[in-house]
Amino acid sequence: MNHYMFSRWLGPTALAVVLVVIASATAQADGDVGIRAPARIARRTIADRSQTHHLGLSTRTDDEKRIEVNLSTQSLIAWQGERKVYEFPVTTGQEGQPTLIGDYEILDKEEDAYSDAWLLRLPLWMGIYQFGDYENGIHSLPIDNSGNLLWAEGLGVEPLSHGCVVLAPDDAETLFRWAEVGTTVQIHD
Repeated sequence: MNHYMFSRWLGPTALAVVLVVIASATAQADGDVGIRAPARIARRTIADRSQTHHLGLSTRTDDEKRIEVNLSTQSLIAWQGERKVYEFPVTTGQEGQPTLIGDYEILDKEEDAYSDAWLLRLPLWMGIYQFGDYENGIHSLPIDNSGNLLWAEGLGVEPLSHGCVVLAPDDAETLFRWAEVGTTVQIHD
């Protein structure tokens, strides 16, 4: 079945998800840890989702999971429908490396990702948007090569990260287990 027939059979949104899964599986087979993703595919998935909502074809249900990040209060709230399920302090992107405001979704998950750019382990990684060649995401406090946890003093207080939304280890574990690929993430001031 060629790409065109596959697109007609699945529809554009489902095809984009299939392409992300294939790209992710290929990247993991090549030894990539999941923090790089093809920008074209990630943007396509988000664009298709926005177009669906624009056409009035929303698939939102009363128990839909979503994550809200408030940059002003350095907090994250996990919602299921209109019910607040969790609320956690976070630290987000520092000046010059901001966490981008917008509506996103969880693109991928990796239990123990590594950033070649920052030389940091990023436990409980959930990628949410492309930033250049890399994804920014939600994850536990990063760990440097000496085993030190970074930025704990910023949780709920001030932005200290390189653009990601960072949680305490126990909070990150809870959110990682609760959220699924495709969960909506809303970031605002």
